[in-house]
Amino acid sequence: MKRIYPEVSFERYADDIVCHCGTQWKAQDVLTGIDQRLQACKLSLNTGKTRIVYCKDSNRKQQWPVIEFDFLGHTFRPRPVKSQAGVYLTGFNPAMSGNALKRICEVIRSWEVNQWVDWGLNLAEIAAKINPVLQGLINYYGKFYPSILRKHLRYVDLWLASWVRVKFKGFRRHKTRSIYWLGAVARRSPGLFAHWQWGYKPPVEKGFILG
Repeated sequence: MKRIYPEVSFERYADDIVCHCGTQWKAQDVLTGIDQRLQACKLSLNTGKTRIVYCKDSNRKQQWPVIEFDFLGHTFRPRPVKSQAGVYLTGFNPAMSGNALKRICEVIRSWEVNQWVDWGLNLAEIAAKINPVLQGLINYYGKFYPSILRKHLRYVDLWLASWVRVKFKGFRRHKTRSIYWLGAVARRSPGLFAHWQWGYKPPVEKGFILG
């Protein structure tokens, strides 16, 4: 890249690379050059992941079969954005990818609610166990389109609500009440869990009293 395409900016992490080209012709030329260089090194492109992507937005309106790509856990694609003047436009922006969301759900499902109960953990002790994970997700995925991450952090509270139902006999068959109970705790101790402190809290029933 430095020797043949010094004008093309790019990012690389391990074997994932994104090259920024101004035209379709330039993108095809760079793709061909990289392929030839890899072959000379007895390597090959991953044809399943390597493609030319058109960064479509309000200023780039041409038709192209591929208008999104994944990189470092984010999906870059056309998304609605609000300008400083308050007008909604289309930008080409990143947000947490679908694969990243799946991995987050897998992590949450791996938490052993029954084991937490058997160990006699309280909410503060559970928070100490999972807050580093939650804070890491917020730090990494919360910068771009945080609403997507907030939407999926509700699964954390659903998991915590299942702990409530196992822990307290009075909530055994009351899923909604267990969520409201968590909501009341969140209002009383908003800094207990990292995602509560970040701004996402479970709902609380009007007039519900924490007991």
